[in-house]
Amino acid sequence: AVVEMTVNVAEYFRQLHGIDTVALSGGVFMNRFLIEKLPAALSERGFKSFWNRQLPPNDGCIAYGQAAVAAAQITMKG
Repeated sequence: AVVEMTVNVAEYFRQLHGIDTVALSGGVFMNRFLIEKLPAALSERGFKSFWNRQLPPNDGCIAYGQAAVAAAQITMKG
């Protein structure tokens, strides 16, 4: 049900904004079932999907992004 609902939401936003690419991230994608089933379901409906492979999909990835932004801001000031 979660996979089907997510695909339906993606289709809704495709209709509104022409979006055909979906990024799958967040703690919910620690769930093996979702990360195995959802990309295939999206692909069947013509979506491209991307998900974390080198960084964790949960708070560790958020922290990494925050550190990257901070590093860029420090570099720009220097």
